[in-house]
Amino acid sequence: RAVDDFIVEAGNFRPTKIMEDQSAGIVSVGPEPVPPVHALKIDLGVGKSRATVEALAEAIRSGAIGTAFYFIPLHVLANELVAQFNLIGAPLGLTAKPFRGRSFDYKLDEPMCPLHEEAAVVAKSGGQVRKSLCLYKQAYCEHHPDNPKRPDNPCRYIMQTKETATLWLLPHQYLFKTKPSGLPDPDLIVIDEAYRQPSLR
Repeated sequence: RAVDDFIVEAGNFRPTKIMEDQSAGIVSVGPEPVPPVHALKIDLGVGKSRATVEALAEAIRSGAIGTAFYFIPLHVLANELVAQFNLIGAPLGLTAKPFRGRSFDYKLDEPMCPLHEEAAVVAKSGGQVRKSLCLYKQAYCEHHPDNPKRPDNPCRYIMQTKETATLWLLPHQYLFKTKPSGLPDPDLIVIDEAYRQPSLR
């Protein structure tokens, strides 16, 4: 019930308060309201993740929210929740997809980004990977899917940003990074389980 109540409240939230003076024909923007934030302490194994996925599917179906981000600790949990959401949402035209990091092996010894090690060095130094590696001085990386030479081993990290979904499942690490380019701005964010450890890295 607490999960349902939060999603309803989040769906009713509007990022700006518009005030109109019709007699004077003036439209002004009021003070920025504070988005609703709920922290729920729930025991393990009671089905909270499944209940949340079901509530999200209903909220998106009804139009209360458009897109949601669901942050999880493990990729295996993302796979489970994607399957659960799509079982409910597919008949309604809704889709959930996992978002993978550059170093994630989508197949044995084949990471999402062929240059993930170089990308990690750039990111650690504070640089922008997309501007330093993906598209440098108007030249695409040899693995970029938009490279006119049509690479044999296209970067699946970039390819996933061109996909669409109503629910994205992301690792906790992305709570502490800039939102991946290509993903939409979410109307609602869910953080499942503790995320302290990624914040210390």
